[in-house]
Amino acid sequence: MATTGQQPPSGPPPQPPGGPPPGWYPDPAAPYAQQRWWSGGEWTGYTMPSYAAPHHQPTDGLAIASLVTSLVGLFPVGIVLGFVARRRIRRSESARGGSGLALAGIITGFAFMAVAGVVVALAVSGVFDEVNRDDYAGEEARVADVVDRFEEAYENNDTYQICNELFTSDYAGSQYNTGSCDSTWDDGDPGFEEIDIYDLEVADDTATAWADDENRREDWVFHMRRDGQGDWRITEIE
Repeated sequence: MATTGQQPPSGPPPQPPGGPPPGWYPDPAAPYAQQRWWSGGEWTGYTMPSYAAPHHQPTDGLAIASLVTSLVGLFPVGIVLGFVARRRIRRSESARGGSGLALAGIITGFAFMAVAGVVVALAVSGVFDEVNRDDYAGEEARVADVVDRFEEAYENNDTYQICNELFTSDYAGSQYNTGSCDSTWDDGDPGFEEIDIYDLEVADDTATAWADDENRREDWVFHMRRDGQGDWRITEIE
């Protein structure tokens, strides 16, 4: 019979209930680490390592839910579930597992929240806005910029910029047959997302830009002329 030579624990350990026959049983002093020989009437000093399967620690369901919800984009929910799961695991006194999963859910949730915050900030600042001038260079870019400025002013009902800064005085004055330049272009919400230029020509001091809106609801033709200061102004919109 093999023995490690270890001494039995101090004091008689509790006997297995029902008086089992002699054999190797989990050591009452260390049930998951070793086994001790039971003589049939008492524990002996003979021990050997225990090869029994370790105690299974079930994973807390909220810990799993925390990580999953954070990964699918519901990061506020994932963060809350992660904190709740970690508190339940601590209070279970090792009866529940999954603390690492809960922590991963919390970290993932905060990381996604930070990324979402950056994306929203960039969107508000207009970084993601597509502008026509980025597709051109030189004088063509300056002409395209006039279209971009008109689009922004039209969407914002900024008739002062349209009639006094973007239109030539002749074209602005020609609007008075419909009331005034301001009343002609103050309808707001023009029904398009962006005006996209698909063709552009510049010839000396004149230019023409053909465009449509993203929803293909309307075609736009901008005729322009360079003024005495070298700025491009709209002479007509078809």
